[in-house]
Amino acid sequence: MNLTIIFSISLAILVVSWYISEYTHFHHTPRMVTKIFAAELDKDSKSGKIFKVIGGENQNIVDPFLSFEHFILEKPYGFNDHPHRGTDKVTYIIGGEMIYEDFRGNVGALSAGDAMWMTSGKGMVHAEMPLSDTVEGVRVEILLKNDFRMCDPAYQYLKSDEIATAEDSYARVKVIAGESMGRASHTITRTPGLFLIFDLGKGGEAFQEIPQGWNAVIYVLQGRIEIQGDEIKARHGAVLSQWDNDLTVKSKKGATFILIAAEPMDEMMVQFGPYVMPNYPLVEKAHRDFKNGQDGFEGAPEWKSTIGKQLNQ
Repeated sequence: MNLTIIFSISLAILVVSWYISEYTHFHHTPRMVTKIFAAELDKDSKSGKIFKVIGGENQNIVDPFLSFEHFILEKPYGFNDHPHRGTDKVTYIIGGEMIYEDFRGNVGALSAGDAMWMTSGKGMVHAEMPLSDTVEGVRVEILLKNDFRMCDPAYQYLKSDEIATAEDSYARVKVIAGESMGRASHTITRTPGLFLIFDLGKGGEAFQEIPQGWNAVIYVLQGRIEIQGDEIKARHGAVLSQWDNDLTVKSKKGATFILIAAEPMDEMMVQFGPYVMPNYPLVEKAHRDFKNGQDGFEGAPEWKSTIGKQLNQ
């Protein structure tokens, strides 16, 4: 083998090594914090507290997440009868008990650790009310793609012991949607994404891969966490960098936090109250359909939940 061939092979190895190094660096970079914000106290009265994580002045929409609420409700006050069109609504119960009822006949009691994934599609009217004296939880509203905004409604009740869970020496995760620590959720979702609840022990650390380009938000329920040197305390949220994919979260004294992430849709959207559609005429039509009981809202004008009557007791 002459020197020219040896030189060519060596040069090729160097080029390939450089390419692999650059490719790996590009595709495996740590997610950073781009914004830290306090959850906005949207409601504070005898009925309880509602903190706006997404959907308030401190942090508006994070495509495709339209709202994220952390609620602490006092019986008998809750979320009385109201309609939806064009979105998914996810409820996770942290403590206490809540009951769900909708105009399509679905009824379910949610206890601590349970979740409910409701797809409104072309039309859903429902209510969520406390069963216990106090109930704490979170609700996240997710935009449906245009192709699914008029799909058939669906309701998924996710009992705590049926939700995929994984743990190691320092971290435990409940997988409401997506995959984490080798465990995948069985939840049917129309928007690819993650909905994870992490518990970190003292000195704990959690690693989560998030596809590049996805929007991601963290909300700390208890304790404090650290991401690449940035500290986030309880009842604060953080928006993460978009074009990185390796997230590492640490906690010195232990913490509980929620991570949501999804591929942004970048689609036309007009929101009017509980209706989200591609344009104003379709939003106005959604309101008319609800009032007239048509095109997905059949029976809605006459329907009254049995659980909503608690407000009048």
